[in-house]
Amino acid sequence: MGAEIVQAQYDQLTQVASRFGKQSEVVDQINSQVRQSYETLANGGWMGDAAKAFFNEMQTEIFPTMQRLTGVLREAQTVTQQISTIFQQAEQEAAKGITFADGGASSSAGSGVSFSAAAGNAAGSAAANQLPPPRMYIVNGINASEPDGTPGEGPQQLAGLLAAHGYDPSQIKAMPAIYNTNYTTNLQGTDLQGTNHGGWLSPVDWLTGAGASIVNGVTGAGASVVNGASALFNTGVGVSEVVQEYTMQDQGKYTQESYNFIQQDLARNPLLPGQTVMLIGHSGGGAVVSNLAPMLENNMGVDVSGVVTLGSPVANADRAMQYAKFLSVSDKGDYIGQPWIRSDEGRNFLTPGLMTGILAPKSLPLVVPGVLGADNAARDAGINYFTTNANAGNPISNHNSYWTSNDVVSIIKNSYPQVAPYLK
Repeated sequence: MGAEIVQAQYDQLTQVASRFGKQSEVVDQINSQVRQSYETLANGGWMGDAAKAFFNEMQTEIFPTMQRLTGVLREAQTVTQQISTIFQQAEQEAAKGITFADGGASSSAGSGVSFSAAAGNAAGSAAANQLPPPRMYIVNGINASEPDGTPGEGPQQLAGLLAAHGYDPSQIKAMPAIYNTNYTTNLQGTDLQGTNHGGWLSPVDWLTGAGASIVNGVTGAGASVVNGASALFNTGVGVSEVVQEYTMQDQGKYTQESYNFIQQDLARNPLLPGQTVMLIGHSGGGAVVSNLAPMLENNMGVDVSGVVTLGSPVANADRAMQYAKFLSVSDKGDYIGQPWIRSDEGRNFLTPGLMTGILAPKSLPLVVPGVLGADNAARDAGINYFTTNANAGNPISNHNSYWTSNDVVSIIKNSYPQVAPYLK
């Protein structure tokens, strides 16, 4: 009887390992909630013999069991990842002894074993995909959530687009929305209705209907004005926060939030051997991902293979490029997201320039060119610039076009050898 054929589905193994990690997180959360309730009861909320028996059982049975369950789930995640790695290494070793010619394959040892063209292509694919796909983190810019705080759909759209092109969805993380949205309102106008008596009261119907229409129009216009003003104010706050992230670098509020999220995610989903991380930032998110690259490398020992900014006016490419290949993508019609500032020197000039502009507004026409000039003069030639042309109709639409752009996917695929085998 011949040996059984075993085939490893790496995408499925990765997803299974991810699920084990997520379930361990859920159990941890439940355990934490139960402990909080337990502490409340134990600190005077419940007394007596029954309470003592309950507390004893919780300490000796329930909590240890939940802890063991968490440990088992994490162990299952690690073992599943190891299985995937072992199979990949075995395939790579087997592929080393195979040479390809004319679409077929033969053994370099001359054993006379032949392979079909299909088998040859499969082995060639396995040999090419020597490393697992980089784990991608997508960071949004300003105004990236709804008025109620619900994250906008932009990062999810790009994640879905990458998955549609063949990338493993379990290796793409759309980050929680960052940047301030607390000042946005969503007021609604009234919706009054006139009467409908008919007959000899028709004039009353007409008057009340006209009155209702006027009130609705006035309140609707007022709501629109207030909403528009709050959105504009929120945009102003967001812009100032982007500048702050750029100038503060590692200490930026949203840089810290994003770093903590990635740290927790990698604790739940450890990288496979040889697996790297890619950071993608839209608009103000470009400042954040540029800050994150050195933090992840220096603090966590993570290999960051790529930093991609999409429509980001401000990003410290000089610093990020010391650790990863840096792409700066901007759309031809996106006047907001042109790469105005990219160097560390630009950061040094920006803060005093802004202060000068605040204290002496008339000097702004001189300050802005000075800051941009200093930045351009100091830019590293190693920045990889790309331009798309969404032609979406207006600057705002062009600024948001990257989320659904096949050109962006193509640029990423063609720029990073680690990604290319996993995108079609």
